[in-house]
Amino acid sequence: MKTTYRYAILFGLPGLVVAFIAAMATVALLAGIFWLFIYGDNPWPDWSDYFLGSVALIVFLSVWLLTIYAGFQHGCKQNTRSSSFKTQLIYSITATGIMALSVTLFLIRGELRPKTLSEQCAKICLDKGYYGSSTPPNSSGKKTCSCFDETINDYIEIGELTN
Repeated sequence: MKTTYRYAILFGLPGLVVAFIAAMATVALLAGIFWLFIYGDNPWPDWSDYFLGSVALIVFLSVWLLTIYAGFQHGCKQNTRSSSFKTQLIYSITATGIMALSVTLFLIRGELRPKTLSEQCAKICLDKGYYGSSTPPNSSGKKTCSCFDETINDYIEIGELTN
């Protein structure tokens, strides 16, 4: 295999993770702008899902293809030099593993952290078949949970929650 193609693959592996991070960060930024400045808590139009998905795909492919192209260009320069491809392959695999592990830990972090009182209350109410839940403000010192149906007329009080 030609050196240029080897380096394209070598750069493309960590480029996958970098492209995923860039795409998710861009979608989060755009969704935040949509929510804060354009639509807020009102219903969003149907096209916004397609728009955000398209932006994610475009950013992902653009960043990934740029990293592959950078690898190809680097491979062209390496044709004139003698360097250890195996060492650079180990660096690429290590960088890819570290980035993939970082993304994985970031995504599962939400499952590992302790749940807030309002999250505990919401889970209890949903498990009991209620539509919504409510907890008193933190400044009140109370740790109770209320569950509501769709009409908000029928509700139950659940005792103390632990934090």
